[in-house]
Amino acid sequence: MTVAPSQDQIFSPRTVLILIGVSLFAMLASILVISFGNEQETYTTTRQNSFSVSAIGHKAFVNSLKHQNIPVLISQYKTAERLAPNSILMLLEPDLNFSKPEILEKLLTHETKILVLPKRRGARRDFQNPRWLSKTYLTSYDAPEKILKMVDPLASIYRPYHPRKEKSPPEEDLKTSPEEKTDLEKTPNESSGHDLGEVKEEPLDWTVTKIKDIPDLLNPQLMRSDKIEPLLATKDGILVGMMFGDLGTTIVISDPDILSNFGLGRGDNAAIMQYVVDFLRVGNNTIFVDETSHGFTRNPDFIRSAFEYPFIFVTLQVLIFTVLLIWATAQRFGTPQKTQPALKPGKAVLIQNTVNLLNAGDHKPEILVRYVDLTLHAMARRLRVPRHLDEADTIHWLDEYGRKHNVHMEFRVIKHRAQMLNSKTGPRSHSFMDVVHDKPLLQIALHLEKWKQEMLDGSGTDKLNQ
Repeated sequence: MTVAPSQDQIFSPRTVLILIGVSLFAMLASILVISFGNEQETYTTTRQNSFSVSAIGHKAFVNSLKHQNIPVLISQYKTAERLAPNSILMLLEPDLNFSKPEILEKLLTHETKILVLPKRRGARRDFQNPRWLSKTYLTSYDAPEKILKMVDPLASIYRPYHPRKEKSPPEEDLKTSPEEKTDLEKTPNESSGHDLGEVKEEPLDWTVTKIKDIPDLLNPQLMRSDKIEPLLATKDGILVGMMFGDLGTTIVISDPDILSNFGLGRGDNAAIMQYVVDFLRVGNNTIFVDETSHGFTRNPDFIRSAFEYPFIFVTLQVLIFTVLLIWATAQRFGTPQKTQPALKPGKAVLIQNTVNLLNAGDHKPEILVRYVDLTLHAMARRLRVPRHLDEADTIHWLDEYGRKHNVHMEFRVIKHRAQMLNSKTGPRSHSFMDVVHDKPLLQIALHLEKWKQEMLDGSGTDKLNQ
C-alpha cells in the first residue's frame, strides 16, 4: 500500500527509499570504477611519450612496469619539486621544443635517473587511427646531442648506417636534414616502426656486454663519451652507459627504439630495460616518468579534478543531492504561513455541518415527516389541546381552531403531503439533480412554518419554544 505524502512532505516515504537505494548503488558503482576500472586514456597523441600507443610511444614500457607492481607516477606538474630522495627519475626522450633547458638541467641533478635520448619523429598520423603514425623519420644529430651534452659536454652521437652529414643550422636542430628525409621517408610500415627504405645492416659486434642480453635495433643510434661507463656497447659507440659524479647516478640510453612500443618486444630489448630498472631500484622505490618535458602540464587543482574521470561520478552525486536538498527545504524559507482554524466562529458552521450530515444520510423525506409530527405535538402543548385525544382527534381539534382564527392552511393537508412525498421517494444518488428533488420538501417545510405562525398569532412573530 502506497502512503501518500502529507502537505509538509516533498516526497512520499516510498520515493525517499528509492532515492536512497539509487544513491547507494551509484556510490558503490563509483567506488568499483575508481578501484578496479581500466585506466582512462588521458590524451590522444602520437609523439614519443608515455601516453602514446604509436610506434615511437612509451606506453607499453610504462605499462610493463605497472604490471610488475612497481610504483610508477607519471608527472605532469613540477616534477623536480615532487621527487622523493630515493625515487628514480625517467627522462624518456625529452623534447627541448616543450621544455626549457634550465628546467631539464634541474631535473638532471636528481640523484638517480635514466636518460633516454631522442631519435625519431612522427611525420603524420594514420587517417584510419589517429593514435598511430603512417610515417616516421630520424631527427638530425643535433636533437639528441643537445641533451647528451647536458651530462657530458664532450659527448657526441654516432649512427653507424647513417653517418653525419653537413651540420644543420641551429634553428633546424629538431628537424630532419634533407639527406635523411630523402633516404627514410618512403612507404610506411607501422607494425615494424620504420620505413621500408630502412634496410637492416649486418648485426653489430657488441664487445662490451656487462648486460648479457643482445639488443635488436633498426638503424641503431650510439653515443661516444669518455665520462660514460659502457654497460652495452660496440667498438664504435655506447648504447647503454652509466655515469657517476656531481649529478648522481645516471644511466644514459642512446637509442629509444629499445623501449618504444614497436621495439620493446624485439630481441632482448625488454630484458635489457628490465636490467636497467632493477640495477637502479633499491627496495620499492617509486619511478617518476616526467612528461613535462613533452609539454604535458596539469595543475593538480581540486576543482578541476572533481570534473574529470573518475571523480566526475562523485561530483554528479553531490550536485544531485544539493539540488534535492534545496528543493526539499525551499518551502521552509520566508514568513511562516498562518494556520487556518479548523472551524470558523459562529453558528453558520454548525448549521452547515448539520446540513452536510443530513445530505449524506439521504433521508430527507423521513426527516420531514418526523418534523411534522414533532410540530404537531409542540402545537398541541402550546394551545392546550386536551391530553386524552389521540393523534387524529388532535389534528381535527387544531384544524377547527385554525378555521376559527382565519388560518389559511390545514395541518391535515400538510401532513398528508409529507406522507405522500415520503412514500414516493426512494434511494437517490447524490448529484446536481438533488436540488430539484428537494424543492417539494422545502415547500412543505415553509407551509408548515407559516401554519405554525398563523396558529399562534397570525403575524409569524411569536417564537415557538421547543
